[in-house]
Order: sequence, then C-alpha cells, then structure tokens
Amino acid sequence: MRIALITPLFPLPQEPYRGKPVLETAFALSAHAELHAFCPISRYPPLKFLQPKTFEAKLPGPDYNPRGIPTIYRAYSTLPVIGRLWNGWSSRRSVAAEVRAWNPDVILSYWLYPEAFGAVQLGRQLGKPVVVGSRGSDLLRIKDGWTRARVAWTVRHADGVLTVSSELAAIARGLGAAPERVHMVTNGCDTALFTPSEQAAARTRLGLPANARIVLYVGHLLATKGVLDLAEAAARLSASQPDLLLVYVGEGPDAGLLRQRLESLGLTARTRLAGPAAPAGVAEWLAASDVLSLPSYSEGCPNVVLEALSCGRPVVASTVGAIPDLIDQDSGILVPPGDPVKLGTALEESLRRSWDAGQIASRHRRSWADVARETLQVCEIALSSSPRSPVAY
Repeated sequence: MRIALITPLFPLPQEPYRGKPVLETAFALSAHAELHAFCPISRYPPLKFLQPKTFEAKLPGPDYNPRGIPTIYRAYSTLPVIGRLWNGWSSRRSVAAEVRAWNPDVILSYWLYPEAFGAVQLGRQLGKPVVVGSRGSDLLRIKDGWTRARVAWTVRHADGVLTVSSELAAIARGLGAAPERVHMVTNGCDTALFTPSEQAAARTRLGLPANARIVLYVGHLLATKGVLDLAEAAARLSASQPDLLLVYVGEGPDAGLLRQRLESLGLTARTRLAGPAAPAGVAEWLAASDVLSLPSYSEGCPNVVLEALSCGRPVVASTVGAIPDLIDQDSGILVPPGDPVKLGTALEESLRRSWDAGQIASRHRRSWADVARETLQVCEIALSSSPRSPVAY
C-alpha cells in the first residue's frame, strides 16, 4: 500500500520533537507500507505586527527526512486569525501537485483543520480514500464557528476518522462522523526503553534516597497541567508521608510560579525540580519512582502515562482525554481535574497500596507497532470500500 501522509505535525530541525507520536506512527507504518510524508507549513508576512505570537516554523532543506521517511515540506501563505478562512484550501494547494505525482493508494492526514480538511478535498479530487486523525486540541479547542464547520465537514467526508480517546471519538460522532467510520487508536511508546527496571539501582544512579516515597510528574510546567494542584496535594501528605519526595521532570513558563508555590507550602526541601530529560532519562525517573501523577485539566493521549504503565508504575491522573481509556483499578487511580484534596487522597492511597509492577506492564504495554497495525487496518478498510470518481474543485 502507498500511503501519503499529509500533516504539519512532523519534526523540524528547530523542533525535533514536533509531532513525535505522528512520526513514530509513520515510522512503524513504513515497515508495512510505502509511505511518503507531505508537510504543509504556514508562512506569515515578514512585518512584525502580522507575525503570530506563537513560534513560526521555518522550512528545512530538501534533504531533511526524519527517521529516513521521504518528506516534502511546503509553505503556504496566511495571516493571523483571518487566515483561518482560507488555510484549508491553501494547505491543499501547497502539496497537491506532489501528492498527485506520487499517486498514493490512501491519504492519511493528522490535524483536522486546515490540513486534514485540505487532504479530504485533495482525496476527492484524485478519487483516493482519506483517513483523518485527531490528536486532541483540533477537536477539543476549536477556535471559532468557521473552523468548527470545516472540522465537521472533514469528519463527515473522510473515509475513516482516527481518535486517540473515546472522548474525541464521541465529539467526532457529534459533529456528524459516521459511527462505523470512527476508530479509537491510542498512542504507543518505545517498549524496549520503557520496561520494568530495578527501582533501587535507578535511585542509586540518580542519587535519590533509598527509602523515599517518590511521586513523579513528567511534562511541561504549566498550571493547566495541574502542577500547582500536585504541590497542594503533596503538602496534604507531608504528615502521613514523612519520606515523601516530589519530583518534577520538565520545564515550562510556570516554573517560577511553581517554585513560589512550593516555597509557600514549605515543600522546597521535599521537592526536586529535575529539568527536562530525554526519553532515556524519563525511563530512569520512572524506574526510580513509586507513582506517576498527571493531574492535567485537558489531555489528548499523554504518552507519559503509557510510558509509566509500560514501566510497571501506577498512575494517579485526571479523568480527561484518553487517560480513562488507558488505566484501570489495577494500574492507577482517577481523580477529577482541579481538585487537590481528592488528588492528595488518591496519592496517599497509591503509596499505601501494593502494586504489581509486572502485571501493570504486561497488561498495558503498547508499542508503536501496535498503533501502526491498527492504523493500517483502518486504511485497508477505507481502500476496500467502493471506488471513487474524482470530484472537481
């Protein structure tokens, strides 16, 4: 099968981890199909007042092929805010000629508007089936009515809709996607790296106390990720857990606010702000921990939860995104977002319980090969449906 992957969620030299789940899926898919990636990237005018507040991507050179996947990056011109009106058509035009020349069997596209919208149009134009995928924010945080209408059109006209959680699947169906075309395919992880490992040895390597009860957070340091709630919850445990050590792995704009909160709660000496870590470092911290906590207010399919489970570590996390799809009573505890009291109670219970690391890992390990296999099955279903006649645009 020849698959054309159309997405802006792909690495760039200045953002090597951009779109990592999509890249890992594509790399695993390339073992079973011939896959080329086509990446439309928005480009804004050089005038400062017309530049977006967020980071603007710069196109890499023609030899930049992440993980050896043949990749073409193409820019399309737009403007802040009002560009949403035409970005779907612009993104399609930016890669249309090269996708047509490559002549795929199936188009696979991640990020519902504008890129997947343009991909569905292109598929109809070429008479090719199109499978689209939502990563989270493209369904959870639709910015305006125009974008909502374009997203709804996309999921209604796609031959398959992939979501990383049951929550997103329900939203897609609510926007008009045919229920039989909506498929939940959660993320995977590197199961060779994230695997059960001896806790004492990991603590020795990291210079951690052998008798500490370690609650670990991994991710961006953002208030909306619940990092302040986690500090509040840990403060409630200080009396019952004298050996508690709270570890934050990551960086982010609310790091200063977090330090202030930890100081005001008297937790500075019982907290380690470890900074960012590469995947191997994250695996080491997971091995050293007793429990991972992710008290986010919103999520898609957080990879760190999958990584923790694959390492045999229990998870205390919010009932948002794919998290309820990933853990059960034998692998973690769910709490409502924004509730430090219930978070503290759940953390205390998690530290009292005797978890079976081997069982957690064996029941919840999920690789990118699993993700690729399920994604390929959806592409095969789309390809086997009725032949299509090209539609003029």
